[in-house]
Amino acid sequence: MGLYDFSSTPIWMKYIDFETMRNNLSFVNVLCYVAIDTPLADKQSLLRKYLGLASTLFEQFLEESSSAKFQEKSKQLRELMVTNLNGNKDLFIEHITEVATKSEQNNKTRNAFEQGDLNSSSQWVKYTFYEQ
Repeated sequence: MGLYDFSSTPIWMKYIDFETMRNNLSFVNVLCYVAIDTPLADKQSLLRKYLGLASTLFEQFLEESSSAKFQEKSKQLRELMVTNLNGNKDLFIEHITEVATKSEQNNKTRNAFEQGDLNSSSQWVKYTFYEQ
């Protein structure tokens, strides 16, 4: 089971907990954001964890987002937080909820293909078009 395996949510949760314990908050923010947008089972647990962290640690996320270390990891997330959402915690929480909801909908569609007969060439063709 790898980090991008559909059933790897427990690994992601443990990794987020580990980085939180290390107080590596810039990386926690990046991990959580990537996790909610990755096709994973149990998206709601990841979303609850991220919402809880964002609600209590948003100011630290925002502060650390200006560090060189964070900028190397995720220039796009900093731009979202600072430029697009003007450092507004409520808008950020709303945005991550929307991302998770969209990702969860995509998971359901993908899962329908993955539960189908992937030995069938027509199913593979449909799956390939879905992925594009």
